[in-house]
Amino acid sequence: MPGAVGDVSEGEEGGTPYPLLDLEGWVLTSYREGRSVPDAGAGRALVFRAGTADLGSRGFVVERSDDPARWSAGESPDVVEMEGKTMLMPDVPGPLARMGGIRFDDGTLVVVRTFGMDRTEVVDLARGITLDTGGEPLVDAPEGFDLLVAGVPARGSGVRRHVSYDGPGLSSATIRVWPGGRLDVELQAFDRITEAGSVRSTMVGGWDAVIARQAETSARVFVVGGGDGYVFEIDFNPFLGDDDALDAVLASIRWVDRAALEAVMPPDVVRDADSASVVAEMLSDVPLPEGFDVSSIAPVGDRYQVAAEAVTAVVCAWIDQWVAAREVGDIDGAEEAAAALAGSREWDVLLELRDEGALSEVVWQFSDAVNGDGTVEGGSVMNVATAYESTFGCDRFDR
Repeated sequence: MPGAVGDVSEGEEGGTPYPLLDLEGWVLTSYREGRSVPDAGAGRALVFRAGTADLGSRGFVVERSDDPARWSAGESPDVVEMEGKTMLMPDVPGPLARMGGIRFDDGTLVVVRTFGMDRTEVVDLARGITLDTGGEPLVDAPEGFDLLVAGVPARGSGVRRHVSYDGPGLSSATIRVWPGGRLDVELQAFDRITEAGSVRSTMVGGWDAVIARQAETSARVFVVGGGDGYVFEIDFNPFLGDDDALDAVLASIRWVDRAALEAVMPPDVVRDADSASVVAEMLSDVPLPEGFDVSSIAPVGDRYQVAAEAVTAVVCAWIDQWVAAREVGDIDGAEEAAAALAGSREWDVLLELRDEGALSEVVWQFSDAVNGDGTVEGGSVMNVATAYESTFGCDRFDR
């Protein structure tokens, strides 16, 4: 309801919108947040639409990427050799969604996603894509398609928030919020539209949105946050209701401030005001590297999520020290880090987490490795120095 206590008006200075699903039968079950790391290989992205800015209209995205795994078209690719490049797109009939790409002879990869375009249009589009002197894509767009937005996406950067709700029966919704702009919304929407069976426009909390239904029992909704620097994705999986029922749920969503959302959080969620003291208690028997600032860790979520975030930050810091010390021949520094990690099997926080997930076992594997030959046994043999950052997501911490 506009103007209600706790509502965040569009464009309010300093206002961070939090999604409150306010409908009888729906209950907020969990909340968590954490910092994620930008994609290192992200390049310029360009979004084109056919005569309209609607998210669900005909269009395409062209985006440079340094990730070879993104150049894929499934089991039945449509391969077209062109001068200086090769197009690889799904071989599907009619004007359906496609996601594939173009590999230039110099190795540059450009990901292409299309919606509502037939094969002839897709091939014509691919022929008109070239590279500038910096290796970024240039597009000679087919007639009728106009550039809507372009730039380097913020994908993966900043604080991400996840708010989960349970609804009637088995229905559930997870609302994800992360920094970004219209470009990021477009890219996320295209990712899901390529999987969708139907797409239509709507409004959520006074903002434009698009609904992409992959099946009768699931839906993704993307909200354009008025240019205020946030992207909202609502994932209904499953959703046991028709389009009218889905519209009723979306109509109940409003954007509120943090205090209003905390008021309806379940009791096991660690609140913002309590996070520092809870983290300090969790790490009370954990040795910390010199200079490690506990106050820099202030995760919010249920107790498991907060504990996992806190202890992972410490593990990353100790392995940082172990790797750096070995590189310069600092025996004392390496031994200090190894000894600290060797004691991790007795840390209360890891014993608490042991039965709720795999984190404790992974920490102990790396502890054994730094106190052994520096390799971790898993699906394959990994070297601690090259594997720990991606294993624990260490880049998301201030180090």
